Amino acid sequence: MKEFDEFVKMIKAEKSIHTYISYKKNLEVFMDALGIVTIEDMKNIKVADVRSHLDAQVDSGLKESSVNAEIRTLKAFVNWLVENSYIEVNPIAGLKLKKEAKTIATIVTKEERNAMIVSCKSLKMKLMIALMFYAGLRREEVVNVKLEDFNNGKLTIHGKGRKERVLAIHPYVLGLKDKYLEHRGNSYEYLFGTQQGFAGVGSGTWHKLSVDAVRASVKRSAELAGIAPERIDKISPHTLRRTFACDLAKNGTGAFQIQKALGHHDITTTQRYIAPAGADIADDALMAQESPE
Repeated sequence: MKEFDEFVKMIKAEKSIHTYISYKKNLEVFMDALGIVTIEDMKNIKVADVRSHLDAQVDSGLKESSVNAEIRTLKAFVNWLVENSYIEVNPIAGLKLKKEAKTIATIVTKEERNAMIVSCKSLKMKLMIALMFYAGLRREEVVNVKLEDFNNGKLTIHGKGRKERVLAIHPYVLGLKDKYLEHRGNSYEYLFGTQQGFAGVGSGTWHKLSVDAVRASVKRSAELAGIAPERIDKISPHTLRRTFACDLAKNGTGAFQIQKALGHHDITTTQRYIAPAGADIADDALMAQESPE
């Protein structure tokens, strides 16, 4: 289906590689399940058939949040088809998101954060974890940081959708960066590089770190910090980014400033990120109440 190929090609050019893979996979699952092969098939899909497919996924154990990710992808694709005049009418205009359980997302405590940083065995891992905690970088942004992006104590971050933002970097992190680069001893353009190739074999040629390596480093730092295994299962690079946002909120930073620091397009996304901080803020307020005596 050429329209599908054109859409995912656009996503690959404008979004992160993680978003591209997610969009492509979600659409392939949907189109395969409903037998969509041509643009005429897209025009004739029924909301009832889509709901039936989604309900079956939930019944099979897929989380509502994952199903909603597929719905958002599908809506984005259909809207793109309409905008580009491939179809005239949106056939899934009445499709709604699934209700998700209202759970509090995991964030890392101050003690856990410090332990995850200081327990790292290498300067590279220590710098990576600290940069994520103190600047809220996505894992895709971590691997794309270049040496030239640091300037006068600030870092230019190349975010999603080719959007850039500039953040002041904590002196502790800058100190780690200088030590790491001195130890690394070369001028490779990316901050985090590796000489390891397939199966960890050194190739002698420097290349960018993979996003999977970033995820593995976060898990490893949590293990080295002595965090319980069941809690480590809930800790990911995104957890560090969420913790960064919640730390700013607990320190009195407004949602608008946090939105800019995270590089969010919509402030409602930011509000979801800082929701876990609400419980700590409320606890402090409750304990600060005066007693009658």
